[in-house]
Amino acid sequence: MSDPSDPSSYTVGWVCALSTEFTAAQEQFDEEYEPHEGPEHREANDFNVYSFGKIKGHMVVVAVLPNGQYGTTSAATVAKDMIRSFRNIRFGLMVGIGGGAPTKDQDIRLGDVVVSSPTSEHGGVFQYDFGKATEEGFQHTASHNKPPQLLLAAVAGLKTQYERKGLQIHDKASAIVSKNQRLRAKYGRPEAPDSLFSTSVGHRSEPCHESCVTAPADLVDRIPRQEPMEDVEVHYGTIASGNTLLKNAAKRDELALNENVLCFEMEAAGLMDGFRCLIIRGICDYCDSHKNDRWQGYAAMTAAVYAKQILGMIRPEAVAREETMISKIDEVISDVKDLKRSITEQGVLDWLSDEDFGAYQFDERGKRAPGTCQWFLNSPEYQSWTEDRGQVLFCSGIAGAGKTVLTSAIIENLHSRFQSDSSTAIAHIYCRYNRADRQTLPKLRASLLRQLCERLSPLPEGIMQLYDQYKPRRMEAPPERILSELESVSDRFSKVFVVVDALDEWATEHGDLCSLPAKILFLQRKLVINLLVTSRPLPLITNRFTDYPSISITAQRQDIYAYVDNFRWPESSCIGKIAELRGSVKQIISRVIKGMFLLARLYLHSLENEISERDVKDALKRFEDRAKNSDNDLKFSVVNQAYNDTLKRISEQHPNSRALAFKVLAWICYTEWKLPAGAIQHGLAIRDGDTTLHEDGIVDENLLLSVCGGLVEIPEGGKEIRLAHYTTESFFRHNRYVIDEYFVSLHSLDCQLPSNADAYLARQCITCLSICLSKNRQRGIMCVIPPKNARKDF
Repeated sequence: MSDPSDPSSYTVGWVCALSTEFTAAQEQFDEEYEPHEGPEHREANDFNVYSFGKIKGHMVVVAVLPNGQYGTTSAATVAKDMIRSFRNIRFGLMVGIGGGAPTKDQDIRLGDVVVSSPTSEHGGVFQYDFGKATEEGFQHTASHNKPPQLLLAAVAGLKTQYERKGLQIHDKASAIVSKNQRLRAKYGRPEAPDSLFSTSVGHRSEPCHESCVTAPADLVDRIPRQEPMEDVEVHYGTIASGNTLLKNAAKRDELALNENVLCFEMEAAGLMDGFRCLIIRGICDYCDSHKNDRWQGYAAMTAAVYAKQILGMIRPEAVAREETMISKIDEVISDVKDLKRSITEQGVLDWLSDEDFGAYQFDERGKRAPGTCQWFLNSPEYQSWTEDRGQVLFCSGIAGAGKTVLTSAIIENLHSRFQSDSSTAIAHIYCRYNRADRQTLPKLRASLLRQLCERLSPLPEGIMQLYDQYKPRRMEAPPERILSELESVSDRFSKVFVVVDALDEWATEHGDLCSLPAKILFLQRKLVINLLVTSRPLPLITNRFTDYPSISITAQRQDIYAYVDNFRWPESSCIGKIAELRGSVKQIISRVIKGMFLLARLYLHSLENEISERDVKDALKRFEDRAKNSDNDLKFSVVNQAYNDTLKRISEQHPNSRALAFKVLAWICYTEWKLPAGAIQHGLAIRDGDTTLHEDGIVDENLLLSVCGGLVEIPEGGKEIRLAHYTTESFFRHNRYVIDEYFVSLHSLDCQLPSNADAYLARQCITCLSICLSKNRQRGIMCVIPPKNARKDF
């Protein structure tokens, strides 16, 4: 049983702006704890007022903003202090009142509830008073994170429940009020009319319902609600947040029309990026000059009732599997440190190493399905590795097993557990097969030194001396000096975690399989660091780690289930519409992938375009037939078959889509350098004979990804278009002819067209250079690199 006095017992944070909302929230407790029963300890400078209780099995802590303080900044401060004092909180609810923005498409009325939900334009919350002035007018620039997946799933469940049975929000709110006479006057449904004034009708004087309603023409004509509609309806979409109270009907209508805003309030924008939460607002007015307080109590109560229903849709054990919100504080801490870091210190860090593994971490973290990788994080081997200084853990797995995504989960877990501990440092290295020029042992040491120094301010004197000695001469520090400083800096920490992903991809590129693991382990012993290494099970690497604890990485069934459950099927897919078929897909995919997440991804993408239920079942049968032989070598044969299936699907597309896909693959597979997405887009836009670059020929990034059937990707936060996986690169290295075959088939129909991929790329590059030269732009307007052997083949 949870201990009410233990801060770690509370997993849900509920934030209110007004005392009225605070009261409504407390009325939702199934069990309410007296102040002396709640936690005594709280972090320094946490001045929040809290209430504690249990709702639908969840331990909930409720906080209210200080009296008279409103807006995004105050809300952010309250949420920040709540997270610091209650470090086990998984998600939050921001529950209270707001102003409605009714339109002809959204029949929003007083007492209704509006719930923040992501749209194509916004993540659920839109900060309408943040932006910049341009010649075209005020441009909004703020964007905010969407609510956590767990809460969005609960919202979807309640929407379904409403369609089938209704939510009875008014009845539940009335039942609460009827039990407490002290609440009736303020929190019951008002007898005052629900009047929506025309935009042009301003407020005259108090009281509004007597002086303003003088003619029916002043009011918007609305049909009374009838069954099956309820007295309180729930609306889902964008909530606009700002630091000033909106009492302007024209502004309300403008934002409702242009941004699809349903509701206005003053706190949500301060929460969404640092406090993973759902915003729930009861409508108490219409954001016009007729604003009054009559409906505030009832609106606060309806919002609180809905919030309780949301918690009822979520199992407490599901909440326990979510990450704590304190783990996100590391991002805030990092931002603050970045701001405080002097320009000089940042220059020193950049000089030490310009390697940015943070982009890889951001990209891989985005690929992880919620709730996955827990089997590893909970394992005795991993827990033991984190506890004592100087431990080594070796993690091996076949290509495509999900090692890199697991690495991102490990790094995120370490930051969650130790980021607030200044005596602990965390560094990570992502090795990549196509980055041989960046992967040397001196560069690895320099990157580690930089990452450790990022935890220190001011920078150590020895680092500053290195910079002053070598930077003016435009030299890198000697490797032995880097190693010496690395040893000195690591001694400043009680524990240093270093995670190296895909060591085999580093070693393979350098033919250094024998010596590199030994050098890494020597560094580990010299610095007494906690080292975790992932790799394919190559003997020359695994033999070096036989004396250390190890874990075999393979795709776990529960993780595959989570991955399939979170896969987004196209609207046209029959799989997304038939629950039983989705169940079959999940069961069969988990059986046939042979421990390879990569194969699951390829198979799911291959099912996207199956037209009928029968087609899906036929495809699943093919997958099962391939999986009958469990020989390891055949696992990669199965992967190659999946890639061939993908190429077949690409070839069966509309001719325009097929042409685009093979041209994209040519740009990626036949050039020596990684190209920015923009360069490939411009290269694709060029036509033979062009004398100028036509911007209207640029193809959208999403279309490029779509036509390539999952073979290529653009990393989150990245700029280049690349092959999706190491095995994808390996496949095309041995099967590049399939791209040439496409161009050969075109050439056979029209001899004026290029006969192979190199010839196509050479033509595009020459045309591009001609355009640049004709405009006297020798530097060009983009970076297009000639392909290998282009001159010979052309």
